[in-house]
Amino acid sequence: MIIDIETVKKETELANINEERLKRKLKAIEKSIRKYTNNNFMDLKFRYWGEIKGNQIILNSKPLLLAKDNIQLSHCFNNGVYTIETIDDNKITVDAESLLDCGQVMVTKVVYPEDVQERCY
Repeated sequence: MIIDIETVKKETELANINEERLKRKLKAIEKSIRKYTNNNFMDLKFRYWGEIKGNQIILNSKPLLLAKDNIQLSHCFNNGVYTIETIDDNKITVDAESLLDCGQVMVTKVVYPEDVQERCY
C-alpha cells in the first residue's frame, strides 16, 4: 500500500472510516497512480525468486526486506502488490487472505517516493 492506514488516520479527517473500507480506498488509489504514471515503482535492486506454499512465500535466498515493506509478486497466479506482514529468514507472509500455491514467483520491493505518498490523501 502506498501509505499505511495508521498514518492516514492520524493525518487526515478519515480517522472515523471503517478500516476495511479505508484499505479498499487506498488500494484503489494505489492502482490508479500506478496506471496513470505507467510506473510500478519497483526497486530492482531488491528482486528475489522463490515459491508460494501454504500461503507463505519462500524465497531462494535471505531477502533484504522488512515487515511493512511493499512487494510486487509476478510470474505467478498471485500477481499484484502486497504488504509484508511478517518475515522470518526467507519466509514471508503478506496481507492477503490466501495465496495460490505456485512453484515459481518473482518478488520485487516496491518503493513509493514521498511526493506520491503525500498526494494520495
